[in-house]
Amino acid sequence: MPRDLQGQPPYTWQFGESVFKVLNVGAIGVGGKIYLMVDHEIESWSENKIAEKKNRDLIAVFAKTHPEYKSAFAGLIVRAHERGGNRGFGTFDENEKPSK
Repeated sequence: MPRDLQGQPPYTWQFGESVFKVLNVGAIGVGGKIYLMVDHEIESWSENKIAEKKNRDLIAVFAKTHPEYKSAFAGLIVRAHERGGNRGFGTFDENEKPSK
Protein backbone atom coordinates (compact mmCIF):
# COMPACT_ATOMS: atom_id res chain seq x y z
CA MET A 1 0.00 0.00 0.00
CA PRO A 2 1.46 3.42 -0.90
CA ARG A 3 2.40 5.56 2.09
CA ASP A 4 -0.19 8.18 1.10
CA LEU A 5 -3.00 5.61 1.40
CA GLN A 6 -2.04 3.89 4.65
CA GLY A 7 -4.58 4.04 7.46
CA GLN A 8 -8.11 5.34 7.22
CA PRO A 9 -9.29 8.50 5.45
CA PRO A 10 -9.13 11.38 5.72
CA TYR A 11 -5.47 11.33 4.70
CA THR A 12 -3.04 14.18 5.11
CA TRP A 13 -0.95 14.43 1.97
CA GLN A 14 2.11 16.62 2.26
CA PHE A 15 4.22 17.37 -0.78
CA GLY A 16 6.93 19.83 0.27
CA GLU A 17 5.09 22.82 1.70
CA SER A 18 1.74 21.84 0.13
CA VAL A 19 -0.67 20.02 2.45
CA PHE A 20 -4.01 18.50 1.37
CA LYS A 21 -6.76 16.88 3.42
CA VAL A 22 -7.80 13.96 1.19
CA LEU A 23 -11.23 12.53 1.89
CA ASN A 24 -11.29 9.72 -0.65
CA VAL A 25 -9.23 8.18 -3.45
CA GLY A 26 -10.47 5.69 -6.00
CA ALA A 27 -10.83 4.71 -9.63
CA ILE A 28 -13.74 5.83 -11.79
CA GLY A 29 -14.71 4.89 -15.32
CA VAL A 30 -15.57 7.70 -17.74
CA GLY A 31 -16.08 7.25 -21.47
CA GLY A 32 -14.49 3.82 -21.53
CA LYS A 33 -11.36 4.99 -19.68
CA ILE A 34 -10.29 4.62 -16.05
CA TYR A 35 -9.34 7.76 -14.11
CA LEU A 36 -7.97 8.27 -10.63
CA MET A 37 -10.38 10.40 -8.60
CA VAL A 38 -9.25 12.33 -5.52
CA ASP A 39 -11.70 14.14 -3.22
CA HIS A 40 -10.17 16.73 -0.91
CA GLU A 41 -11.42 19.33 1.53
CA ILE A 42 -10.68 23.05 1.24
CA GLU A 43 -11.79 26.23 2.96
CA SER A 44 -14.88 27.99 1.64
CA TRP A 45 -14.24 29.90 -1.58
CA SER A 46 -15.76 33.08 -2.97
CA GLU A 47 -15.06 32.33 -6.64
CA ASN A 48 -14.79 29.02 -8.49
CA LYS A 49 -11.35 30.01 -9.80
CA ILE A 50 -10.06 29.64 -6.23
CA ALA A 51 -11.30 26.03 -6.00
CA GLU A 52 -9.97 25.38 -9.52
CA LYS A 53 -6.52 26.61 -8.49
CA LYS A 54 -6.48 24.39 -5.39
CA ASN A 55 -7.48 21.40 -7.52
CA ARG A 56 -4.79 22.23 -10.10
CA ASP A 57 -2.21 22.58 -7.32
CA LEU A 58 -3.07 19.08 -6.09
CA ILE A 59 -2.94 17.67 -9.63
CA ALA A 60 0.48 19.24 -10.25
CA VAL A 61 2.16 18.01 -7.08
CA PHE A 62 0.53 14.57 -7.30
CA ALA A 63 1.65 14.09 -10.92
CA LYS A 64 5.18 15.22 -10.07
CA THR A 65 5.42 12.99 -6.98
CA HIS A 66 3.68 9.93 -8.48
CA PRO A 67 4.35 9.99 -12.25
CA GLU A 68 3.73 6.24 -12.40
CA TYR A 69 -0.02 6.82 -12.06
CA LYS A 70 -0.03 7.73 -15.76
CA SER A 71 0.74 4.14 -16.72
CA ALA A 72 -2.43 2.92 -14.98
CA PHE A 73 -4.91 5.79 -15.38
CA ALA A 74 -6.09 8.00 -18.26
CA GLY A 75 -5.93 11.08 -16.02
CA LEU A 76 -6.98 12.65 -12.75
CA ILE A 77 -10.32 13.92 -11.53
CA VAL A 78 -9.93 16.09 -8.44
CA ARG A 79 -12.95 17.32 -6.52
CA ALA A 80 -12.75 20.04 -3.87
CA HIS A 81 -15.33 19.88 -1.08
CA GLU A 82 -16.11 22.92 1.03
CA ARG A 83 -15.15 22.52 4.69
CA GLY A 84 -18.26 23.02 6.79
CA GLY A 85 -20.47 23.45 3.73
CA ASN A 86 -22.03 21.47 0.93
CA ARG A 87 -20.42 22.90 -2.20
CA GLY A 88 -18.08 20.99 -4.45
CA PHE A 89 -15.96 21.82 -7.48
CA GLY A 90 -14.39 19.32 -9.85
CA THR A 91 -11.39 19.55 -12.15
CA PHE A 92 -10.63 17.06 -14.89
CA ASP A 93 -7.06 16.50 -16.12
CA GLU A 94 -6.50 14.07 -18.99
CA ASN A 95 -3.03 12.61 -19.46
CA GLU A 96 -1.36 13.67 -22.68
CA LYS A 97 -1.35 11.04 -25.38
CA PRO A 98 2.17 9.97 -26.36
CA SER A 99 3.30 11.46 -29.67
CA LYS A 100 3.86 9.06 -32.55
